[in-house]
Amino acid sequence: MTYPSASDYVAAVQNKNALIDPELRRATFVLDPIWHIPRPPTGNSAVVFQATVDGEPRGFRFFIREDAATRERYNNLHAFLDQHRLADCTATATWVDGAITVRGLSWPMVTMQWVEGRTLDAYVDYLVEAHDSRGLRTLADSWRALLGRMQHVGFAHGDLQHGNVLVATDCTLRLVDFDGCWLPVTTGPPPNETGHPNYQLPGRPWGPWMDTFPALLVYTALRGLAIRPELWRDYGARENILFTKDDFTRPFETPVWTDLQRLGDQSVSY
Repeated sequence: MTYPSASDYVAAVQNKNALIDPELRRATFVLDPIWHIPRPPTGNSAVVFQATVDGEPRGFRFFIREDAATRERYNNLHAFLDQHRLADCTATATWVDGAITVRGLSWPMVTMQWVEGRTLDAYVDYLVEAHDSRGLRTLADSWRALLGRMQHVGFAHGDLQHGNVLVATDCTLRLVDFDGCWLPVTTGPPPNETGHPNYQLPGRPWGPWMDTFPALLVYTALRGLAIRPELWRDYGARENILFTKDDFTRPFETPVWTDLQRLGDQSVSY
């Protein structure tokens, strides 16, 4: 099946006749300041539009290729997060079948709570520029606590990376994009992708412990930056939080490993 492209969805959301879902029909989309049309960020499998509905900020996610995400998985996710009290660290997401018409066919969407805040890398950049080592330590502690809660109940996100972690205006961490998540009640095939290459080992298995490696990478990076913020200038802000995929092929041998070891801190050194 050939899925609509990002440009197909841009055209469709501007055509009221193409909008089937009632919430989508009431939406006012955020427009590009230059082109004055909705211009969503595009990932590997979907595009996300920012909008307001009845005065509330929302996100609408549409798929541009086949994915493992289904109504059943999103229903299971919603129930699981509520049951285990993880809703406070996620952006709520609901699957909607037949939400929009593109090229004569109806397509689903995921409607999401829009979290006001910064992506993880943008927030780290803000703390580094402010020379806020205490804030970086607090962020590292919050990150560790969040992952502890997730692993305690057997929940794995599947694509932990800077763009899928938001720091809300109240400084809480919120996760987005759950197409590759793992739940104890997970059914069906694994997702088509295995996460951002700067956070994942090649050939990573899909399962309850797949977040361990990226979680430790981010924690180590945050602790290191709290001690020496200048590391951000040398290794950060490149679609990563200090580490890149090249650092995984030669562990403990590339420059970032050497600089972290020199910090002499037990939470960072190996």
